[in-house]
Amino acid sequence: MVHRYHRVLAAVACAALASLAHAGPPAYEVHDIGQPAGDLTRPAQINDRGMITGDSVPHGLEERGVAFFQWRTKFVTLAQEIPGVETHGTGINGAGTVAGWEGPPGGGGMRPFLWTQAGKQLLADFGYAMAINDDGVVTGSALLSGLHAFSWRDGTMTDLGTVGGFSDSAGTAINSHGDIAGWVGPGNIDSHAMVVFDGTMSDLGTFGALAAQATGINASRVVCGNLQYRSSVPDTAFVWHDGAVQLLRGPDGTGLLEAAAIGDDGVVVGSMRTKQVRHAFAWRDGVLVDLNDVLAPGNEGWTLEWASAINHRGEIVGRGTLDGKARAFRMTPLK
Repeated sequence: MVHRYHRVLAAVACAALASLAHAGPPAYEVHDIGQPAGDLTRPAQINDRGMITGDSVPHGLEERGVAFFQWRTKFVTLAQEIPGVETHGTGINGAGTVAGWEGPPGGGGMRPFLWTQAGKQLLADFGYAMAINDDGVVTGSALLSGLHAFSWRDGTMTDLGTVGGFSDSAGTAINSHGDIAGWVGPGNIDSHAMVVFDGTMSDLGTFGALAAQATGINASRVVCGNLQYRSSVPDTAFVWHDGAVQLLRGPDGTGLLEAAAIGDDGVVVGSMRTKQVRHAFAWRDGVLVDLNDVLAPGNEGWTLEWASAINHRGEIVGRGTLDGKARAFRMTPLK
């Protein structure tokens, strides 16, 4: 259920993007999130209170992410139980509960977890958690009857199985109703996008590409995701709703366009590559905006490369560079 408060916040965010789409004045200011564990911080999700989770990479250890929780200016590094184990925060809900996964570098032996400031709870012996909603429902993929998408709540793990004769599945996003989006396939390389509505999994296919994965779903069951062609056709993003699909298009020369998340107001955020340069974008109703073009004065020096999440207040988190140095950011729409 989308609360009235959330609808008001969504309207504010929608109005901000609408002004951008019609060449209005700059609408965002950018805040440096900081570097809790090293020189590369990668925010994955932001909740409606402005809490953020993701991972930060220690100097010289590019694959060994360390999960974090941030509220305002306070960083908490999620405790590691075993030396040398990497952790990744992937989702955060309104209560500040973080979903994620831990394991040795390289991905073998990974395990999904939930974290609160009271401690960490493992959800399965093998797998990863990718998203959590405000009801505490978690989705991801775990080794159950196979490597399958799951729904977890209050200690109960539900195997969502698979569909279309595929062996594997994964949930990558969940909305406020518990609807799930993700992929099915023989691993995610040749996958199809999928959704789980009312407990039933459906194969959405690839929309003419060689592979597809869903990466976001909002309260209206609008899904975003990515298509891979592995040919001269550039990979691109899609938005799907009730059987209809729309491909996202960037400006002339865009060679790659990837969607990371979709808000309840229909705003999709992600990254596009034009002339080998990555820029973060926001898209709604066929209009795509380069987020670097909508920064208020005083935000010079930033190059926003990847937007990973958006909340009901229109705040966007991602990563890029500030004066040439890798930094993570939070964008706030100006009132």
